[in-house]
Amino acid sequence: MAAHTAADYAAMLRKLLPRGAIWTASPESNLARLLAAFGAERARLEGDAQRLLRELDPQQTLEALEDWEEELGLPDECFLAETIEARREAIVRKLQRGGFMNASFYVELARSHGYESAVVEEPHPFRAGSLTGDRVYSESFVYVFYVVVSASDSVRFFRAGSIAGERLREWDMSLECVMQKTKPAHTRVFIIYEEA
Repeated sequence: MAAHTAADYAAMLRKLLPRGAIWTASPESNLARLLAAFGAERARLEGDAQRLLRELDPQQTLEALEDWEEELGLPDECFLAETIEARREAIVRKLQRGGFMNASFYVELARSHGYESAVVEEPHPFRAGSLTGDRVYSESFVYVFYVVVSASDSVRFFRAGSIAGERLREWDMSLECVMQKTKPAHTRVFIIYEEA
């Protein structure tokens, strides 16, 4: 819906005036100027209300960006966004994160960071009845899980035009930071980068 202008509101207020000779508002009269001032204030309030509605959406927020970040504990060591778009994306990503601490939660978390082939593996201790070829894990591995991702999703290679001193291969470590931060306190998580 298009916002009303100050003239629109002044015209609406003029229609609300009682009938009579003294209530006719010629364009240069004090009454017309008073209605124009009231109309300008109502138009400003409508604009503020529309801006407030936009600020409720974290994908469009600008004025309330810092309020959203403060509410969600951002920026933190995992989300050091510089641009407004990256800051909005961090807010949306954190809001969309579910609260279930199961394998599918960590798979979705990895996928939200661009690791489409993410898989969670949970080692099981070797016990009587385990199959030949099973890995031999101790009881302490009950509290360990692995997130297996494709290395090609996270690696940035040294290329022509790169600056001297840059690493030949560098991994995006934001996934590890997020996984360490969201894992249950009694567990350990390891990220395994598999070659494609």
